[in-house]
Amino acid sequence: MAKQQTDHLFQLVKSLSKSEKRNFKLYVKRNSSSEGAKFLQLFDLIDKQEEYDEVLLMKKAKDIKKVQLSNLKAHLYKQLLTSLRLNYKNSDIAISIREQIDYAKILYNRGLYMQSLKILDKVKSLAYKYHQIRQIKTIIEFEKRIESQFITRSISTRAEDLTRESDKINTISQRMSLFSNLAIRLYGLFLKKGHTYDGAYREEADRMYQEGLPEYVEEELTFHEKLNLYHAKQWYYYLTQDFRNAYKYCSKWVGLFADQPEMKSIIPDMYIKGLDNLLNACFLSAYYSKFNEIFQELEAVHEEEPLMNIENIRILQFTTRSTHLINKHFMDGQYKEGIKEVPVIEEGLALYKRNLDNHIVLSLYYKIACLYFGDGDYHTTIKYLNRIVDFKDTELRGDLHAFARLLLVICYFELEEYDYLEYLLKSTYRFLMKESELYEVQRVILRFIRRLPYLAHDQLMEEFKKYRTILHQLREDPREQRPFLYLDLLVWLDSKIEKRSISEIVQERCEVTLKGMKI
Repeated sequence: MAKQQTDHLFQLVKSLSKSEKRNFKLYVKRNSSSEGAKFLQLFDLIDKQEEYDEVLLMKKAKDIKKVQLSNLKAHLYKQLLTSLRLNYKNSDIAISIREQIDYAKILYNRGLYMQSLKILDKVKSLAYKYHQIRQIKTIIEFEKRIESQFITRSISTRAEDLTRESDKINTISQRMSLFSNLAIRLYGLFLKKGHTYDGAYREEADRMYQEGLPEYVEEELTFHEKLNLYHAKQWYYYLTQDFRNAYKYCSKWVGLFADQPEMKSIIPDMYIKGLDNLLNACFLSAYYSKFNEIFQELEAVHEEEPLMNIENIRILQFTTRSTHLINKHFMDGQYKEGIKEVPVIEEGLALYKRNLDNHIVLSLYYKIACLYFGDGDYHTTIKYLNRIVDFKDTELRGDLHAFARLLLVICYFELEEYDYLEYLLKSTYRFLMKESELYEVQRVILRFIRRLPYLAHDQLMEEFKKYRTILHQLREDPREQRPFLYLDLLVWLDSKIEKRSISEIVQERCEVTLKGMKI
């Protein structure tokens, strides 16, 4: 049986660009050994496969015996990584610094202590310039090791200077770790349950935030300390629906890179994530004009050729741009324009399927479904919603699963498939009771849809108006805000009452908002 997308060597080979493949072959030829030809044969055979199939591989690998394959694959994997490291040592500052530390270790092992210290001193300056705190810590510990074992007579106060420097870096490193620990824990909580406002889930988020945040003076923090702090605060405020404060700390996050633009090329992923989170905050705060400004900044990253040569950045740029391109059309009501982008997004999802986590994929499916819903194409909406519903792990983004089912209910009502609608209403209610907190908004929506098929045509309008009033009242309740982040049924009801398209209503609101909205 073919082994589908699980072989690490296969994944690594498939991630290589044409130039990286060419450089690898040159590297093998320069360092050729008796096994060089076998490496290249194995490499070429794997490269030609669309899915990893070891049985087919062995049939075509005439010079490779079955007993050799495991060791040969492991060795090829290592050689690929070595080749890639050589490719990126001049473009990745962290790899370059580690290389210099390795050189210092080689000199140390040969007893050339002063030469080793000279390299460490030089590379430490580079590490400070680019805020490579963990690398600085490694360098200082290495310097202390040399100074403690050998009399270098470099500086009379060397011991005290190294001790003070070590203490300072350790404090910075510890704070960085605490801030980043808090950020990842809050992110994990969001992935599991989504947004919150009050209740036991909110208490859990508050407790996590308060217990995980150490004492600090913001003005005294280094670049990476601030970055990790703003990351943590952004997740807390985003998770608890305080989008104005989320916007504040995302702005500070992106502002770090505006103050030190050289860091964009050092940690481009964190720069793009800052733009991503700032765009989310603008979207959820309905700050349309700022959204468009930041979106142009995100688009500009696509023109940065050195950055876009990095696979990780290409993937991150794709997912971030796709998400916010759809959000942009949610805000301006240009659903048909958004739908034109769906084939490109689908192409990217297929291209990066081995690299994307399910959270990103589910989020994009839901957003695409909402695009088609806004355009009135309920059949295609159902197609994308079913991709979410059919995903077995409801622990991941249980909130998306819940609202996908609610939107399915509305689609089947629109299609007048009332026989299936009754079954769907019951299964959706059971799911909501089992998997998530059942908000009053959700109860109202389910009661509303259940009544509609049994009403005469002349009674429908009154029912739409009645439930629009109820939902308007619920929208003013902070505890009921969460459902409106995923499914704004007020626009749908307005379109029914006013007999206009959702797109037309949203476009009109966008124009009004753009005239006077400020944050």
